[in-house]
Formats: sequence, C-alpha cells, structure tokens
Amino acid sequence: MCLMDRTSATRDAWHPQTRQDRDEILRELQEILASPHFCNSKRYPSLLQYIVENTLAGKSELLKERTLGVEVFDRPPTYDTNTDTVVRYTAGEVRKRLLLYYSEHGRNSNIQISLPAGSYIPEFIHGHEGLEQTASHSGFLTTHLADARHVADPASETRDPSETLPSHLASHISGSAQGAELDEGPSIGRAKAMSRRVMWLALTVLIVMAAIAGLRW
Repeated sequence: MCLMDRTSATRDAWHPQTRQDRDEILRELQEILASPHFCNSKRYPSLLQYIVENTLAGKSELLKERTLGVEVFDRPPTYDTNTDTVVRYTAGEVRKRLLLYYSEHGRNSNIQISLPAGSYIPEFIHGHEGLEQTASHSGFLTTHLADARHVADPASETRDPSETLPSHLASHISGSAQGAELDEGPSIGRAKAMSRRVMWLALTVLIVMAAIAGLRW
C-alpha cells in the first residue's frame, strides 16, 4: 500500500453542515481551479468541479465511473469502462495535482479538498488538520514524479495540448517552483535534463533516508 493510501485511510474527513460551510468549500474549489495545476486543462477542472458540487448537494451515490464518463466526458451510457479509462486516468491526475497544489498553498487554506485513492467522492479537511498529511505526501510526490512525466493517455483518448503537466513539478520539490506549463512535445534535450533532475532528486532522497536510518540505529 502506498503512502497516499495509508494517510488517506487514517485522516478524519470533515462534513459541512451549513450553507456557510458549503460556500467556503466552493470558494476553495474556485481557488484550486484557478491555479496553474488546473486552469490550463479542460478535463481535470471538469471532473473536480462535478464531484465536489454533487457531494455538497448530497448526490455522492451518483459518483461512479460510468456515470462520470457519461456526465462529465460525454461518453455513451453503454461505453466500455475497461477499454476507455478516461475517468480513472483523469481522477489519478486530479489526485496528483491536488497534492501539488496543497504542497504549495496548504498553509493558506482553511479547508482542503482531497480525492482518496480508489474513490470518486472527495473529502474535505477543515482548518489545518491536513497540513501534516500534505507534508507526509512529499514522499509520494517524489516517488511518482517520473511516472507523472511519462504516463500516457489511454489508447482511446487523444491528449489535449492544454493538459500537459506543469514544468515546475520537479523544481517545486527542490524549492524553485515555476509557473509555466510544459509545451506540447518537449525537445529530447529537455527530456534528458528532466530525467537527470529526477535522478539527482531520487539520489538525494535516498541519502537523507539513509542518514535518518543511521541516526535511529
């Protein structure tokens, strides 16, 4: 079980009770959708907005893969979810981007929105209860950074040029975030440079982990 699964299983979700609570969550949603992690995409904001709004409306039982495929991505009701994995793929990207967003802006957020692994029902964390979990997810971001760079769309999907991952994903973890996104079809030289950064980042993480293990011993 990955780190994200373990932390998601132990955290306490907050359930909004009042109109003011729901409005606060919707304001947080708009802040997320306006961020560089979402604003230049079509699929990711559409899915996140749909699942959050329907959860607040008490319709979380409708948030299933086929329903989302039909309602959000205009698939026919009889489409094959095994061959057309647009919902699963997009949900995975939404999870990654939410983690990245809160790793940058978590301390400025009174409410955090998350999408637990294996679910299409979002969770809401009130106050700063999610800050420790956001920090613990740094290992998750490091582990999956290379996968996020090289993951391919399902065979049945055509990548939207506006949905390429932001170019600052790697530099964000090293402390030098940038706001621009990758251009479609990056050059081979840029890909090699990014691979070298990922290798150095992985090596640094291993050294730190080895040092911590040595201190504990």
